[in-house]
Amino acid sequence: MTEDIVISQLLSDVGNWRDALDRGVKEGLFHERRPLFMFIRDFHREYGELPGKEVIKKNYPNWKPVEDENGLEYHLDQLFQQNSLLTQNEYMEEWLEAKRKGKSPAELAAIINRLNSILMTELAGITDINLKDVEKEKEDYQEKKNRLTVGLPLGYGPLDVENGGALKEQLITIMGPPGNMKTWAAVYSAHTVWVDENVPVLFVSKEMSDEEIRDRVSFFDSKFPFGSFSRGQLTSKLEKEYYANLDKRGRRQDFVITADDGDFDTGGGVSLVAAKIDHYRPAICFIDGAYLLTDDRGGNGWEATRNVFRDLKRLARRKQIPIVVTTQPQRLKEKDGSPLRRRMTTEDVGSAYTISQDSDVLLGIRRIEEDLVEMYTIKNRKGKNNLSWQMRFDLEGGIVRNLEEKEHLSEDEMVFSDDALRFE
Repeated sequence: MTEDIVISQLLSDVGNWRDALDRGVKEGLFHERRPLFMFIRDFHREYGELPGKEVIKKNYPNWKPVEDENGLEYHLDQLFQQNSLLTQNEYMEEWLEAKRKGKSPAELAAIINRLNSILMTELAGITDINLKDVEKEKEDYQEKKNRLTVGLPLGYGPLDVENGGALKEQLITIMGPPGNMKTWAAVYSAHTVWVDENVPVLFVSKEMSDEEIRDRVSFFDSKFPFGSFSRGQLTSKLEKEYYANLDKRGRRQDFVITADDGDFDTGGGVSLVAAKIDHYRPAICFIDGAYLLTDDRGGNGWEATRNVFRDLKRLARRKQIPIVVTTQPQRLKEKDGSPLRRRMTTEDVGSAYTISQDSDVLLGIRRIEEDLVEMYTIKNRKGKNNLSWQMRFDLEGGIVRNLEEKEHLSEDEMVFSDDALRFE
């Protein structure tokens, strides 16, 4: 039934039908109606348009159009989940049969490892392209010409101007040592997208509780003195304004915070993030502390970091959304033991080099005064690599803004005090 719904919606979704069809064919989602799906694609290649329902009925008399209020992408996800469950059930049956026969632990583990490899391949959305399929390439190019690329502004002035915001499939990484306000910068960006673009947002935190992230979002909503708010000591006027801003949230899209409650430490790293994205369907996903995610493949150290960031990039491609993450460099101190305060380079990433390889945008962040940070591009695949800007987070004055160039501190004016590194 689901495949028939997909066919019905393919015929009416002029803009997205081919991407959906290609995804279904490449991921092996179509079983019962695969010949019909291939007929639709071949018909378009020959005649330049989709076949009508009468043409389909003539060639496939058993097919009937099916109406459904849910969208095409939803039903493709349903087919994907059904396919994954079928695969998992087959392997679980094989595992149970092997256990019944008294197979060794190594043989039982091998079955699970094969299943894990299949599931990670599904997560990655790995597909092959045949360069002889020239018609498909021509069609893809026409879509590039006709598709207006519009990203989601992150609230980082120069970067938004240069890159056009966060684009679909991008992995954007914010890197800095502990205490350099990475989390504040990520929450600020998530709040900017949520309010200015009115799209659903998912924020995954590996470093802080959901309440801590929620309170920071409320700070950006109401701009109250954060210390007083944290102690429950807002003035009556500020409290009234805070409640009024809370009441306005009902008119916005969802903003879901999912903090680490142990699930991410029990084999649910990127795969658990993927499940959250499937459930909440956000337009953008933020992950605070991506370097702490468990490697679903069982790796440790630099190997785990490599796998996690590679899978995050594949996840962004598969889900067609930007993913913004925070992480730490391997090098946290200079050779003399002093804290790392200079601008970082790709060399500071260390053995986890894949962070810079898989990131479309790699941003450095450093705290130059207690309430002032500098952000800059270490790598920018689609734009300039020498962008930099400063942002002021005055948590007690309730001031958050990008500074104009004339307000920037020069390198000689910057003050790096230990007090400025007390909290993230």
